[in-house]
Amino acid sequence: PGLEGSEIYLGGVSAILNDVRDTTNRDLQVMAIVVIIGLFTVLLFVLGSVLIPVRAILTILLSISWTMGLTILLFHAWKDLDLFFILPLALFVMAMGLGMDYDIFIITRVREEVAKGKSDREAITEVMTRTGGIISACGIVMAGAFATLMISPQPFLQQIGFALAFVILLDSMVVRIYLVPAIMVLAGKYNWWAPGALQRGRR
Repeated sequence: PGLEGSEIYLGGVSAILNDVRDTTNRDLQVMAIVVIIGLFTVLLFVLGSVLIPVRAILTILLSISWTMGLTILLFHAWKDLDLFFILPLALFVMAMGLGMDYDIFIITRVREEVAKGKSDREAITEVMTRTGGIISACGIVMAGAFATLMISPQPFLQQIGFALAFVILLDSMVVRIYLVPAIMVLAGKYNWWAPGALQRGRR
């Protein structure tokens, strides 16, 4: 009763980590919105398309969500651990950066082939035949580097290493190689639509 109405402060490592977790989660939400809006705006002007930036962002978020789900299931069953609060931030930054690099590499090559007069299907087939293996090889190299973190006895590094390696492999060997070309073939001419002078993909 004597402390009723008093403001109580907690100290120590647990209290500090709790504050860091809350701050990280809040910053991730703000950062995700800023990054998504920024990427969409930049790609809209650079690539001259409305659909391509939306598709790129959604497919990368799909890779992140699949990786998060598998990481939670694996480490909960393997080590009875929850997700470390820093992992979503690291996963978002890494996947957005590499996923956009791979996607822009594919799109610019497809646009070059379309500009030569090829149909969207022909251009996508040509590009994926020539560059698909390169993208997958780059993903394997990068994923292998992150996978070495799993050698560490620290659960935090194991979780980070697994998640980053898996999201890179998933994005570079499945999403960019199979899912993205399939979406582009279905979208057809709408891949290159943009309002007015922003449009870049013309035959």
